[in-house]
Amino acid sequence: YIARLGDEGLADASAKAVLNANYLAEQVDYEVPFGPFHHEFVASAGDQDAADVAKRMLDYGVHPPTTKWPEIVDEALMTEPTEVETKRSLDHLANAFNTVAGEDEETLEEAPQRTAARRIDQVGAARNPRLSWQALE
Repeated sequence: YIARLGDEGLADASAKAVLNANYLAEQVDYEVPFGPFHHEFVASAGDQDAADVAKRMLDYGVHPPTTKWPEIVDEALMTEPTEVETKRSLDHLANAFNTVAGEDEETLEEAPQRTAARRIDQVGAARNPRLSWQALE
């Protein structure tokens, strides 16, 4: 990928990723404790559980942010919009963030609702991993 882009292409892609992260950080209603940003930014979900926020964002058809990291931000939501995101897709992502920011705890805890798989028991999955589809039979 890097070789194909070349020096100028890589610089252009990097600049677009930085622009996208800074644009999106300005659009979200969650607290963004520091900036300016490079290719990513971290917001705080505040009183909401970051994992619940991420699962709810799946219902809006967007890739959820990395949660609970970095640990210096309470209920961290780390988002890395890439260089290929359009303004339209960034606005869609911001709308998803902002809609979820206003939702109640019960709605978040029941998410996701619009995905093929519902909420997965993460503790159970960690304690009893099934690493092959054959283990599901």
